[in-house]
Amino acid sequence: GQRLKEIGRWPDAEQTLLRAIEQAKQTNDLPCHAWALGVLGGLYRDRGDLSPAIVAYGRAKELAEQIGSSDGQHLIGVALDGIGTVYGRQGNYSLAIEHYQKSISTCIRIGDVYQLAITSGNLGNAYLNQRDYEQALKAYGESLEFSMMSDSDQEVANAYARFALQSRNALSANGR
Repeated sequence: GQRLKEIGRWPDAEQTLLRAIEQAKQTNDLPCHAWALGVLGGLYRDRGDLSPAIVAYGRAKELAEQIGSSDGQHLIGVALDGIGTVYGRQGNYSLAIEHYQKSISTCIRIGDVYQLAITSGNLGNAYLNQRDYEQALKAYGESLEFSMMSDSDQEVANAYARFALQSRNALSANGR
């Protein structure tokens, strides 16, 4: 389902994810169930179906809380980040920031630097949208630091680009 989502075959991805969710329910596979709901939330978010996205992410978080391992904590962090992104798309930056901060706390607890890089960048976007340039730059800098600690060259490149572009935007908005 995730691969189909990534290549833009959203109807096929949705059907595959719904089947995976049903199978996970039948076998009581909580990690698979939570993961598939999280991917489904991302699909809905990307499609602009924001209310179902919040529901899917919320349910993924609830299931992940029952898992109890670091895998469950990772899924909680991802779900919280997804919820924050949906709130950001709705223009509710205060709720977006609240969920990003919860995701960051969860990911710090388990040392998930890859997700910390992503969520810190998203937090920077929310602050930027609120025109809180100081907090945005701080979050982008943290995203860059976390991405450099991860094994993802792609996330390092994304963080550098975010930091450079948004630093320029923030400085020009402040008249510097």
